[in-house]
Amino acid sequence: MMRRFLPVVLALAGTVQAATTPFGIPLTATLPDLQAMDGTFMPGPNVWIVARPPQPDARFEAVLVQYSPTFGVCAVSAMQRVKSDETGAGARQALDALRAELERTYGPAIPLDRLNEGSRLTSPRQWLAGVTARERLYSAAWLAGKQALPEDLSGVIMNVSTGRTTRDVFVTVQYRVAAYELCMTDPGTSAAS
Repeated sequence: MMRRFLPVVLALAGTVQAATTPFGIPLTATLPDLQAMDGTFMPGPNVWIVARPPQPDARFEAVLVQYSPTFGVCAVSAMQRVKSDETGAGARQALDALRAELERTYGPAIPLDRLNEGSRLTSPRQWLAGVTARERLYSAAWLAGKQALPEDLSGVIMNVSTGRTTRDVFVTVQYRVAAYELCMTDPGTSAAS
């Protein structure tokens, strides 16, 4: 059920303010909040792996919070392991199904299916190898300024990725806070997202 992705509307002092809580994690979460979710901190990239998000979704095996010591939460991401053959059919189907769910909340996504110019991985049976080699990108995005997102978000980004081989295939969704770009400039935050 996708209700866990829907913005929660709060009435504050007579005004309506949208608050986004992916997997029940407030974008205003503090370090004690993340620790209370049995978060494990990975110091290199300043990422918290959240073991018990307030609203878990069984489809996602990992929920990660990119955290800045100065600005707090930069992004909340979740990874869904999917089955796919080398043509990427299962991966595309999983991303497209999740995109359809999120489009009911955020409207039409900006899709991207791109193979880098000059790539030799052009055969349909090399689709997933192209993703692994970072020569192919299959994603969908909702971006502030292009779509009507809640004011606490700068973007919702989805993509297909793999581990080191084509055996580990993931669909990742990332919710970026409104100040994401500023948040990622904090020297204590990894620029890798």
